[in-house]
Amino acid sequence: EYIQDCIRRDPSDLEGIYDAGRAEVDPLTWQYEHMRQFVIEFNRLLVALNDECTPDSCPKMTASNEWQYLCAAHRKPQDCAAIDYMTHTIDGSTALLTHAKHFPSRSSVPPDSGKYFQSMARRLYRIFAHVYYHHRQVFDEVEAERHLC
Repeated sequence: EYIQDCIRRDPSDLEGIYDAGRAEVDPLTWQYEHMRQFVIEFNRLLVALNDECTPDSCPKMTASNEWQYLCAAHRKPQDCAAIDYMTHTIDGSTALLTHAKHFPSRSSVPPDSGKYFQSMARRLYRIFAHVYYHHRQVFDEVEAERHLC
C-alpha cells in the first residue's frame, strides 16, 4: 500500500516508487510488492486498449514483425490473440501472486517462491512490447500518466 501511496502522490517520482520500502523489508518481499503493483497497473493498460486491440486487429501476440509469443496459460503453449494473451498473462500473474501456497503472507516471501518473478516479469514485458509496437498511441498515453516503463 505504501507503493500505491507513492504513485498517487507523484507517479513521475520513479526513484521514490522504486525505493519504496526497500530498506525495511527483505529483497523478495520488496520484489513481490512491486510485482503486485505492476500487475495492478497492467490491468489499467489493458482497459486503455479497449477497442484498439481485438482478436481481429491482433490475431497473434507479436512485438514488431519479428517476435511472436505463445500463451503459457494453456496445458500446452499455443497461439492466442494478443488481447487474450494479455488477459491470460495478467490473470495468471494475479492468481500466482495471491496463491497462499506460494505467497502465504505479504510480509514475508518464502525463498522458493522468488523463482516465479523472472518468468512473470518476462511475460509481462511482452505486453509492453506488443502495445509499444502495435498500439503506440495508447502506450504513449498510458506511459505519460502512469510511468510504467
